Amino acid sequence: MFYLAPTRTPQEFEALIEQTAKKDIDRTRFAVEQLTFASSDERSYPCVRTSYIVQDKAPQGMKNPLLLQTDALYCRHPKRPTTGFAISYSHRGESLDPSLGAEAQQFIAGAQVPE
Repeated sequence: MFYLAPTRTPQEFEALIEQTAKKDIDRTRFAVEQLTFASSDERSYPCVRTSYIVQDKAPQGMKNPLLLQTDALYCRHPKRPTTGFAISYSHRGESLDPSLGAEAQQFIAGAQVPE
């Protein structure tokens, strides 16, 4: 959960999430290979679906870089307009996980916000 500034439209919300997420990536450690953002209507409240692949150039205890693959849903809390939350599913390894998308979808669909 995190503080979320007000927005008026789905486009503004998507831009806010994109700006925040990009700012949070430590570019000295991670090389971005793929980064996507898209407004989502899968919930009754504002959400943005994100997907990214970054190369961890300095994983602890490892000699070679690793890939970090993440699918996430960033949302505005339905009852608290200044609160955001994220549901994310990720994999870190030497190669990409081809089943991550399906597993992430199932995991994210199962996470619910208490009313």
